[in-house]
Amino acid sequence: MNGKFDVRGQKITINPMQINSSLLNMDIAGVYSMSTGTNITLDVPLRNPKKDAEITDKNEKRARRMKGIVLHLLATDGEDGKIKIKLNRNRDKTK
Repeated sequence: MNGKFDVRGQKITINPMQINSSLLNMDIAGVYSMSTGTNITLDVPLRNPKKDAEITDKNEKRARRMKGIVLHLLATDGEDGKIKIKLNRNRDKTK
């Protein structure tokens, strides 16, 4: 895991980053707030990353990473002040 975070007062900006493991891959970006204003997007492909272990070409591996079923999630502030995770229906479809 390799990521860059910017801390400004109550808000922590999560610059776009990839989390990869032998079990799960995900892309994450957004803002986490200690008070209100949390807005974090997560893209989680539901596939077995072990199947890509034999691929040596980085471009091919990157292209196959988001193939198949992908959960697009959004973490935002709820009415009760807790973080709520829901489907991200308004995601940027050009990525």
